[in-house]
Amino acid sequence: MKKFKILLGAVAMIAALALVGCSNGSDDSNETPADNGGGQTTTDNGGAQTAEWDGVIDLTGKTVKNANAFASAYSGFVIDFGRTVDVSGFSKLEVEAKFYDADNAEIAAAYGLGQFIVLDDPAGDWQANAIKTQYNLGKQNWDPINTENLPSTSAKALVVQNSSAAVKYIEVTSIKFVK
Repeated sequence: MKKFKILLGAVAMIAALALVGCSNGSDDSNETPADNGGGQTTTDNGGAQTAEWDGVIDLTGKTVKNANAFASAYSGFVIDFGRTVDVSGFSKLEVEAKFYDADNAEIAAAYGLGQFIVLDDPAGDWQANAIKTQYNLGKQNWDPINTENLPSTSAKALVVQNSSAAVKYIEVTSIKFVK
């Protein structure tokens, strides 16, 4: 009788786990605030959890200003988002930046100082992996996001470049995808 109760208890536990669900160990789960923080809330949709993201790229710990002066125009650096963003779910991309000369004195934002390139692969060639180039960094945003002729809708990184040789440093202060 004792063995029967133990067997019955084990069957009940397995059934409970099957009903509740358990992780399969894959990395395909939705992100939660504890996974990457910054502006996410988790919603329970009848047992399936989905993460709502506010569109702000967390710049904490990322290189947001070049350490060495740019040697020429169209020099730049990559900011990896640390996530994949499906741009088709957003209406625009806002990138805010500051520009500096060789003495590290701030230059007032103006047309023709810089640009950004949205990449679907931060490790590859900037031009080959570009899904969008936006000119006039700091003055114009990618607005509206039109996915009709894009080679990809998966954004993973941003290249920031100077368009003018007078700009020696660029500091990105904000990257935000807007619904």
